[in-house]
Amino acid sequence: MTAKNRFAKLLEELVQKAEIKNYVLAGAVQYDVSYISKWISGKLIPGEKAAPKVLREISHCIVTQASDAALPRSSWITALTKKIS
Repeated sequence: MTAKNRFAKLLEELVQKAEIKNYVLAGAVQYDVSYISKWISGKLIPGEKAAPKVLREISHCIVTQASDAALPRSSWITALTKKIS
């Protein structure tokens, strides 16, 4: 599996499981929604220079926007969050 196909498959799975709309992710990473669609379809992947920031923003968006029903937090994440707060 190529890096492009792997990225697309993983991103699609995360977005679906987290129940996040493409436009929400687009706003979080500050890219046009057409780029999100291209990343998910495997037509494009983020450029090498932009990748670290884009991946960080994707991760942040998924963690903060995912509903608890879609991605239930494990007890250790809940405990860690309480310690940090």
